[in-house]
Amino acid sequence: MPRDYLWMYPTLLMAVVFLVLSVCLHYWVPPGRRLFSAAGVCLTVMAAGALVVDYAVQLTVLQAGLRTGETEDLSVLSQYNPHGMFIGLENVGYATLNLAFVFLGIALATRGSKLARATAWVFVAGGALTLLLLVVFAGIYGTGLDYRFEVMSLLVTWLVLITVGVLLSVTFARAGLTHDAHLTREKVSHGDTAD
Repeated sequence: MPRDYLWMYPTLLMAVVFLVLSVCLHYWVPPGRRLFSAAGVCLTVMAAGALVVDYAVQLTVLQAGLRTGETEDLSVLSQYNPHGMFIGLENVGYATLNLAFVFLGIALATRGSKLARATAWVFVAGGALTLLLLVVFAGIYGTGLDYRFEVMSLLVTWLVLITVGVLLSVTFARAGLTHDAHLTREKVSHGDTAD
């Protein structure tokens, strides 16, 4: 049974790390685009809150209750209940996180580099796709949504985060190299070559 919960640890970490990244992106975008990035940060806070509570309940309440045989009234909390609180909170968390992706992507759309614009496109496309899936699945399945949206939203969200992570790493590394080269040229032009 503990193996069924192992995947929640990196997912908890992802929620917190992405929250920090969204704040960093807010300060990185041009001032005229910060309304969009601020909306993205606010939505990320709500999404991270829902996901952290959801996974923390699974790890600290449900898992402990199952191990000690205290199972009364736990079924509504279980990740195995397709109509339970776990799936509901995940659906809310991932829908909100993907809406944050859209706002962050819009905020990044005006950054100068091709990589930053590609990052913006991945954010907007991934976020919009996930939200579209929610609307389509809810329309088709109604109250029988079960695990369908949860599984697809997890898939798209992780693909977006992996892709964006790579793109932003390269973008920031190049920006750092450019900044270091600029500082070196500035030192040389002022005759200050000592570090």
